[in-house]
Amino acid sequence: VAHIVTALILKVNVTEILLMPFGVCASYNEKITKKKEIIISLAGPILSYIISIFSKDILIKNGIHFEIFYYFSCINFFYEL
Repeated sequence: VAHIVTALILKVNVTEILLMPFGVCASYNEKITKKKEIIISLAGPILSYIISIFSKDILIKNGIHFEIFYYFSCINFFYEL
């Protein structure tokens, strides 16, 4: 979702969305700058990392090990790079 919202904020017309195990691949017909492409690509992993930071206490209280969630957030971040 973060990729798509970021693309819309940057006024990039998304034509196709492909859901993948560790994120989303968005396609667009127009040519965009490398700066916009990097911002759109990093939006998902950054949002995952922010969610993992703010949800740490909730996860621990419900018996979910934070380290596991943090580990998958890091995988998602580096997968996008």
